[in-house]
This record gives sequence, C-alpha cells and structure tokens, in this order.
Amino acid sequence: MNPTADIPRPSNPGFPWHTTLLILLTISVSALAASCQSFWIDEAVTATLAIQSSLKDWGHKMLTMLGSDTQMPLYMLYAWSWEKICGHNEWWLRLSNLPWLALGLLAIPRRQTAFLLLVVFSPFVWFYLNELRPYVMQTGVSLLLLGVLWRLAGTPSEPDQPGMRERILMGFFCFGLVALSGSSLLGMIWAGAGCGTALIVLGWPRSLRLARQNALVLVITSLALIALAGYYLWSLKSGKGATSGSTGIGNTLFVFYELFGFAGLGPGRNQIREIGLSSLPPFVIPLALQAVVTSFVFFAGCKRVIRQRSRRIWPGVSAILGATVIF
Repeated sequence: MNPTADIPRPSNPGFPWHTTLLILLTISVSALAASCQSFWIDEAVTATLAIQSSLKDWGHKMLTMLGSDTQMPLYMLYAWSWEKICGHNEWWLRLSNLPWLALGLLAIPRRQTAFLLLVVFSPFVWFYLNELRPYVMQTGVSLLLLGVLWRLAGTPSEPDQPGMRERILMGFFCFGLVALSGSSLLGMIWAGAGCGTALIVLGWPRSLRLARQNALVLVITSLALIALAGYYLWSLKSGKGATSGSTGIGNTLFVFYELFGFAGLGPGRNQIREIGLSSLPPFVIPLALQAVVTSFVFFAGCKRVIRQRSRRIWPGVSAILGATVIF
C-alpha cells in the first residue's frame, strides 16, 4: 500500500503552448494581411483623425466632421492612441487591428480548435485586416462576447457566491458591450443582440444572479452605454451619419452573396453593378459548387445544433440574431 496515494499533488499546467501558438499565428496573419498601399478615402478619414496632435484637436475634429465616421467614437479614439505609439505609416496603422483579433481569438475556449482556425484563415477577416476601419475591432469584440458566453455556459452555476472566474468573465463581457457599442452606431444594435443572447443562453435565474453579484460593474457599464446612446442621438440630430442612398432587394441579396463566400468565386460588386445578372453565366460552375458545399455545411450545422441544444436556446438565439439582421 502506498501511503502517499491519497495525498493531492499540485497541478502542473506546463507551458501554455496553445496560447503562445495562437498569439504567434495571429501576429503572423495580421502582419501578412496588412499592406503599405495608400489609404482609400474612408481609411484616409480615419487617418486624418488619428494624426491630430492632441486630444483636444481630435475632439474638435470629431465634433465638426460630418458623415458616419463621427459615429465611431471609441474606434476613432483607439486609432488616435495607436498612432501616438506606432506612428502614421500605412502598415503600422492597419496593424492596429491586431490586438482586437488577438483578444477575440484568445476568448474562445481552447478546445474549439477548428473554429479558431476557421476564423484565422477566413478571407473576410484577412480582407478587413488590411483596412483602417472598425470591422476587425467589431469582429474581435463579437468573438470576445461569444467566447465569454461559451465559457459561462460551460461553468457550473454557483447559487451563493460567484467564483473569480465568473467575475472576470462578466468583466470581459461588459467591456465587450461597451467596446462594440462604441465602435459604431450599428455596433450598439449588435451589443443589444448580445445581451438578448446572453439572457437566453444563461437563463433568467442565472442572469439575474450574475447581475446582482456584479452590480457595480453593470452600473458602470450601463452609464457608459447611456452616454454612448446620448452621443449617437446628438450626432443624428446634428445631421451626422452615412450618406443617403437607395437600398433595394439587390443590395440585400448581394450581402448574402458576399458573406457566404460567392464573391470569391464569382463576379465582384462593381461587375454585378455595371453588367447585372448577365455577369453570372461565366461563373456558373464554381458558383454552383460553392452553393452545394455551403448548403451542405449550413444545413448539417443547423441539424446538429437542433439536436444538441435545448429548445429553450436555439429558437430564441436564432430569433434574436435574425431580427437584428433584418433590422
């Protein structure tokens, strides 16, 4: 009989290879995706705000500019801060996307390797890593919110006192809500969808318990969101916003055409806009193959979600995200 058999041994997590490799991969992808090519017009607006010599000048510029760029307050403030550290070279400014992507990827549980690789090598992510715009920030913060909910859903509920893990996760969730809301006016709408998704995934009892146990953090978060909402209302009342344009069924269909990957195998936006549907026949075969593969993966994924998730979760989450997309 071994007298030390029942004595607990200290755990040795070892070197965090997974985290290290993920960070190195994210840095490599960001460095490769970013380029030194000249800014296009929307990027140039971001750079104009970023190179302001002082915070006072930056604020004055934000208040006097028209257009939707003024409705991206936290992103523009972040770009200004990044320029003061790294300079205004095109490559370095575009590399400001790196911390947001890294934050989002690190939030996803390490066991979801396939999901992480899908994000890292997504053409959508690579394309916007090369833009000085808030899209990667929004992607990274959305992954952060997703990762927090993923982790909270897998954490046993503690009825009395929350553990440090829960407190940290709630802090990151609240940070994600503010960052997403401050990235743009549309980001605030998606932050609302994130709150609704959290209520459905965690359930009302646990959500209320977490709210009581993290009351101070939630109060600070609520005040920040109210301030952002007030700023957006002021901007709209002042005539700031996106340039008015026509939006029809064609624009809506192109959104799905692009986001489902068809734009990479078929005609692009400008070609479809100039020629119309007659631009599609030369690409029928690759588009048909893409449609078959995408449909198979999409419906197989939906089937698995329906089988593995309770009816309390998947219909509600689908309804919230669907309503947000339509809105």
